[in-house]
Amino acid sequence: VIGDSIAFSLGLATTLALLGVGASFAGKAYGQIGQGLPLAASGLAVIMGLNLLEVLKLFLFHTPLYSKVGSVIH
Repeated sequence: VIGDSIAFSLGLATTLALLGVGASFAGKAYGQIGQGLPLAASGLAVIMGLNLLEVLKLFLFHTPLYSKVGSVIH
């Protein structure tokens, strides 16, 4: 049990460290691009957030839901 716990902890720490290194490189590249991309990404994040809150009704990737009897639920 202790060996499994140590393996899990080391695996988790390694994964998070590698994700941090990747985020660091991505952030460095992201910061060198200029003002257009950060503004576009921020605007997209706001639009997607409003869509999740159902303030905006965007049907870009809308897939109809089906009930158990097979009728479409919109």
